[in-house]
Amino acid sequence: MSLVTLFSQQKTAQTGIFTDATLPTTRLVDGEPVLDPSGDTVAISGSFTALRGNLTIDSADTVTAGYLYGVQGKLTNKGTLNLTHSEYCAALVGQFDFSSAVAVTSVGGLSMLWLDAGASATPAIFANANAINITNTTGAALANILWVDANAASFGNLQDRGGGFVHSSSGKTFQNMGLLVTVNGTAYQIPLYNV
Repeated sequence: MSLVTLFSQQKTAQTGIFTDATLPTTRLVDGEPVLDPSGDTVAISGSFTALRGNLTIDSADTVTAGYLYGVQGKLTNKGTLNLTHSEYCAALVGQFDFSSAVAVTSVGGLSMLWLDAGASATPAIFANANAINITNTTGAALANILWVDANAASFGNLQDRGGGFVHSSSGKTFQNMGLLVTVNGTAYQIPLYNV
């Protein structure tokens, strides 16, 4: 596809209102490069990305208000969602498609979502930073904060790296409270101890 065709399609999709009662798969911005080197093997020095967003704050500048995003995904519902086939709806989707893969011999580092803190930072810089923020201030309770329906060997692989999130419960007092979780359809509590 030529760049002229690509940009004309993007402009039309971004400014248009879709009035059809049924729609095919539609992507307003679609980057789909295909890696097909002539020798059937390619080594990428750096990264190869289909779509990238990067917002940079210059070293001499200070931001005092506003929301900053490298990439934003947002789903706005002003109508009625009435999906009867267990479809997923999300503001942001990360998806593997390995259905036609020949082989995967990579060890580690392969994931549907990667959240990285960069190459270096001082403890003071990260003192108030979170890897994931999940918020719901609507007054209506979500069914779950985290919903997992997956075939996996382990629920998690946690490595403290000296940060301190792994604690011993030895000598600690159970607080008569816990986190409610549902495992294979049965409700349980994960007990909480004082720090």
